[in-house]
Amino acid sequence: MSKQVPDETKADWIEAARLSDAGDTVSELKYMQKMVENHPASAKLRVCLGFTYKELEDFGRAEAEFVESVKLAPKWELASLQLFHLFWDQDRREEAMDELGRFMKVSYSQDYMDIVREINQKYPDD
Repeated sequence: MSKQVPDETKADWIEAARLSDAGDTVSELKYMQKMVENHPASAKLRVCLGFTYKELEDFGRAEAEFVESVKLAPKWELASLQLFHLFWDQDRREEAMDELGRFMKVSYSQDYMDIVREINQKYPDD
């Protein structure tokens, strides 16, 4: 249930970040997959892998990683927000709102409060 990057993955983490900065998302993906394979209980690595999949528009795999990160760290706001935005961006509004509600039952998020306020302003009759 760790959100930290395990010490033995620091070199791979640095290389993945370098590749990301260089715009080489395909090569970055290989490092991210390797790190998650070696540390499947790392919520942080799973969120990062999910984000990499999202960048590659592999939304099914991104969702799977975000879902797993939420399972590993149910009170971690960043993981929840990644899953929420993935659903919202795909017009899967009910699933997005379900994730928002799930998170708000276990923790508090000013970001989610702002999102709810914005939704209520944009869709006042819904």
